[in-house]
Amino acid sequence: MKYKKNYPQTKGEINMCVLAVMKEMTDDYENFNSVRRQLATTMIYFVDINMLQHRSDEMKATAEMLLLKNCLGASRVEDLINDFSNEADFIENNFDEITSENIDSELLFRLLIRTLRATVNLFNEVLDTFNNSQQTNQ
Repeated sequence: MKYKKNYPQTKGEINMCVLAVMKEMTDDYENFNSVRRQLATTMIYFVDINMLQHRSDEMKATAEMLLLKNCLGASRVEDLINDFSNEADFIENNFDEITSENIDSELLFRLLIRTLRATVNLFNEVLDTFNNSQQTNQ
């Protein structure tokens, strides 16, 4: 599959918007569409219960993008990949202290880690496709 469209720039962003790539991937891959919606729902849940309050803006922006309601530039997506990877690493490295061996906390934080890692993987796939399309257009 080739993505040969020229993608619009977002307001104030140097990098191109990756939303069009996500929409095309959603049309082309049913599994991508399902994963995208599940991640969006889970992100919204974590925002609603105030998990990672210091990342709530990033999580809201991610959920909106996953729901195809808002566009983020490639550089912003790269930042989110780094931020979410760092958060997941921190939680994993401090898991016992964070959860205090409470089974409910353990389950919730394991779900959060998996959600962050899955979002990172999905965004990496989107950026790979986006970058391939940019090289094809040159």
